[in-house]
Amino acid sequence: MDRELADFLDRRFDGIDERFRQVDRRFGDVDQSLAEGRPHTETLVAEARQHAEALALATRRHVDMVAEELRGDLRAIAENQLNLTRQIQEMRREHEAAQRDVLAAIKSSHAELNRWLTRLESVTVDLDARVGRLESGR
Repeated sequence: MDRELADFLDRRFDGIDERFRQVDRRFGDVDQSLAEGRPHTETLVAEARQHAEALALATRRHVDMVAEELRGDLRAIAENQLNLTRQIQEMRREHEAAQRDVLAAIKSSHAELNRWLTRLESVTVDLDARVGRLESGR
């Protein structure tokens, strides 16, 4: 190989070697940055985990509180429903009793009206007979 070519190749390889050393230094810097940042990252992750756990606990307490309030509301609704059912049943019984009383009064009135009609018919027959006798006597 020719000396000039060998020098050229040596210079080129020296340049390439220098570039590889620069890349190695950069990777070293990145490794060092990552190593230095790891504790900070782990601390941030731990803090985030603690915060998430605290939020989960607070949320759970809130949900429990709301659920208890809902239970109370549902109990009150159930009691009111029961009271309304009782009131409706009582009103139904009162209505049925009043209906029986009205029917009994109507039957009684009907019977009395029947007696009056029978008596009026009887009086009318008697009056017709009298009128007939009076008219025949003339």
